[in-house]
Amino acid sequence: MGVWDVLWSYSDWLLILGLLLFAAHTLVTWNHDFFSKKGLPYTKPWPIFGNMVQVVLKRASFADVLLRMYREHKGHRVMGMFQMTLPITVVNDPELLKRIVVKDFDHFVDHYSIIPPEVDPLFAGNLFFLKGQRWRDMRATLSPAFTSSKDEEHQMGDFLEETFKKQGKDVHSIEMKDLFTRFTNDVIASTAFGVTVDSLKNPNNEFYLAGKELTNFNGLRSLVFMGYTVCSRLMKFLRVPFTPPEVSKFIHSLVNDTLRTREREGIVRPDMIHLLMEARKETVSDGVNGGKIAKLSWY
Repeated sequence: MGVWDVLWSYSDWLLILGLLLFAAHTLVTWNHDFFSKKGLPYTKPWPIFGNMVQVVLKRASFADVLLRMYREHKGHRVMGMFQMTLPITVVNDPELLKRIVVKDFDHFVDHYSIIPPEVDPLFAGNLFFLKGQRWRDMRATLSPAFTSSKDEEHQMGDFLEETFKKQGKDVHSIEMKDLFTRFTNDVIASTAFGVTVDSLKNPNNEFYLAGKELTNFNGLRSLVFMGYTVCSRLMKFLRVPFTPPEVSKFIHSLVNDTLRTREREGIVRPDMIHLLMEARKETVSDGVNGGKIAKLSWY
């Protein structure tokens, strides 16, 4: 029996396989002409992964990919890219960007949210992912909390001074990313949660480790993020959270304990927790939502 006879005997299966491959290719590339129809420059995407192949393979960061595409389309005010299967419009022109975020701000208020709040209220409650009136309320409420923290500045100054004294040299080597990560962690702990920690002298404190885990997008969490990007409906149906359960539990316990302690002992601190407590009191006193406490945050 010749090759042609063998192929002909499996012709039905080959036809089905060909149709399945064609359908799969059409499914993952159906919107690849999104930007060409609009006359916008863009980098040709890969099926499923779009322009994020290097990011998925851990060969480049998202910032590196954006910079490369910016240079590739330099001179264009707007360009297109694909975050997996989602088409994203990227603004290249600083003046146009300034107009969007300042003058025409009212037309660009909603942020794109990947993780639905009903699945992961902690992550979805982030100020960057809120939308509409809830975002406006939270922004107005929390703006005073984002001020410099002198206590953490002194902590870092003392740490550097002690480090230099111990080394006893004119030239010192310090891991700057780790230094500023720990400094930022302490500032967030103070201004947002009203907790004083010193991650420079106590590098393994619970708050720092929880924050580090919360911002870790490697391993399983990268797969979860990819799942919500590619098939968000399925991930939402399965109710797969993005925030690690132990981190979510720690932060909720921290906030609830802080709230109870302050209400019981009448403690007042100029931080995010106090601002939210005041906003909650005003909501109740004004009789908003039938006298119920409006959920200005995830707690």
